[in-house]
Amino acid sequence: MALTHDFLTINSNEIKNLLDLNKMYFSNSDIRYTKDDHIPWTKDHEDAEDIHLEYYKRHRNACISIHDDFIRPKIDCFEKIDTLYGGFIPFRGLNYYGFTLIPTESISLFTSVLKKIQIKSEYNLLIKSCYKSLTTKNYILHCGV
Repeated sequence: MALTHDFLTINSNEIKNLLDLNKMYFSNSDIRYTKDDHIPWTKDHEDAEDIHLEYYKRHRNACISIHDDFIRPKIDCFEKIDTLYGGFIPFRGLNYYGFTLIPTESISLFTSVLKKIQIKSEYNLLIKSCYKSLTTKNYILHCGV
């Protein structure tokens, strides 16, 4: 089975619901960092992952899938992009193994990075989706491998 990264657009109503659920789970959580010292973790992290997993399962047919061979070697290129790790913790970059929300404010920079590292036409559909997300004020959900 090939490893892929899936990307979905999430409209503002859906993102509000996801973020409200995240706040409910994490308002009293103890956020700490793993031994890597840059990956945030909470005792309830799995609950938030479940929220995103359920969303992903409902919308997986609308995913834009990009093979890991086009993401893994370039993962460091995304480190300047403000994102939400696990969908709720301010972060920079993509969560390689889990979920990352890319807010509307970060989509321009995300698109610029994709254009710079474009290999063949692997990113074209995702770039088009980013442009659409910018005009509709949507977020992008990255589902790691």
